[in-house]
Amino acid sequence: GRQSNGRRSWDPGRWVGEGRGTGPGPHEGTGVDLPLRATPGFVRPQYNPVGDECTPTGSTSNSAQVPSLAIRSVSRVAGMEFIDVSIDGAVALVRLNRPPVNALNEQLSLELKEAFVQCQDPSIRSVVVTGKPHFAAGADIKDFKETLDTGAKEIGASSIRDAIAVLDALAKPTIAAVHGYALGGGCELSLGCDFRYVAEDSKIGQPEILLGIIPGAGGTQRLQRVIGFQRTKELTYSGRQVGAEEALEIGYADKVLPTDEVLQMALADAAVWATKATAAIAAAKKALADGRGVSLDEAMLVEREGFEESFSTDDAKEGVNAFLEKREANFKGN
Repeated sequence: GRQSNGRRSWDPGRWVGEGRGTGPGPHEGTGVDLPLRATPGFVRPQYNPVGDECTPTGSTSNSAQVPSLAIRSVSRVAGMEFIDVSIDGAVALVRLNRPPVNALNEQLSLELKEAFVQCQDPSIRSVVVTGKPHFAAGADIKDFKETLDTGAKEIGASSIRDAIAVLDALAKPTIAAVHGYALGGGCELSLGCDFRYVAEDSKIGQPEILLGIIPGAGGTQRLQRVIGFQRTKELTYSGRQVGAEEALEIGYADKVLPTDEVLQMALADAAVWATKATAAIAAAKKALADGRGVSLDEAMLVEREGFEESFSTDDAKEGVNAFLEKREANFKGN
């Protein structure tokens, strides 16, 4: 369920990074005015190798065992300038890396799509999407200006729209770890995830109306499916930004956490999701999505198909056998 300042009985380890400051005043290309503050930068896990496995370092106030993750790769994908992808065990971390605010231009959007396509790999069983110090402050307004000057009707929103569609369709759990601003396309990107973990100092919104346009990558559609029609109408008409606590109250945020705990908690929970029956989760995800907006009879048929599909998986056999044998299930995700 949703919670504020939520904590688990175990911690995925200490994640460290250098502080990064942002200057006052509007940042070029975003129309966003950012306060001066130091914010932890992107962080990578510190591990102690134990044979072929790796376990996170760092101590916390909780001493419960942390599941170990075998590291396959931690690197920037070749040919990508603005996206970092790291894979720890069965968890993929996709990080936007276009300072200072991760404004969504054409290239970043295309790279995001490619990263999400790579996350379709069945060996990846959960995905975390993040950006720091800001998740994404919206589209690069310079691109809008160029479009207006040329008189073109199709604008760069199609690229981020396509990327979010791939993210939304991933057959595995996805979590957006939201820091700072998630505005416009940034908010829409987070809505492509199953869950949103939000930092206490975050600002969420669809401010496109303030530019004389409307959201173009799902803001009027996915948002209402998350927070409801009337709330979406008010936020879309006004373009106002909401803080983390209001985001939790209206249903956008699943958890609100201190800034330095958001990514940590998202990765910890993603590691847990990665041990579950991934094929069954994928079937449930499809049934929930496809059952929206259709009659109950049609929705029940969607559920039936998903049930029958999940019942034929190896994980179903393992789950039933584990229950009857009174042991922990060891799901493989297929």
